[in-house]
Amino acid sequence: MKKILLLFFKLSLVFHISLYAIEDQNSSTQQYYVVDEQVAYNVIKKVFRNYDSETIIDTNWSSLHLSTRTTIGYIDMQVLVNEIVFTTKHLTDTNTKEIRLEIFSTINDKKHPLPADDFLYRLFWNRIDYALGISTDWLECFPSFEGTLYYQHPLCTISKEELQL
Repeated sequence: MKKILLLFFKLSLVFHISLYAIEDQNSSTQQYYVVDEQVAYNVIKKVFRNYDSETIIDTNWSSLHLSTRTTIGYIDMQVLVNEIVFTTKHLTDTNTKEIRLEIFSTINDKKHPLPADDFLYRLFWNRIDYALGISTDWLECFPSFEGTLYYQHPLCTISKEELQL
């Protein structure tokens, strides 16, 4: 039953993403003063390592790339890759760091970006801000309608206590 629900969730997410395949609005940025981007990256790595050992984590000094791969279908097999990409840029004019977040899926190498106003972007920024001590607000996945679409997502399943540094 759990596998059926998970498959339904993934297929609904693919359908949801394909409706919003707009290239102009497929990323979100936040600016932070004196934040070490590696600490922010470690927060996200902690969430995904605790949740799923199948997530591929690739990181360097200026970016973090998370991806999971799933096959869809029985006769016409397709490969679904869910990807999350963080990149950091130092803005010398304001002495801040800009972290850019892009969430997208690819199905057989065709990119389907998630629009920047999606709940998942707000959830990522909320978890990072909370873990860094910038905010004490905790965005709940339930009982909001948007949050129920991501009920199995690692950012919805992690608790406040697990995320505190």
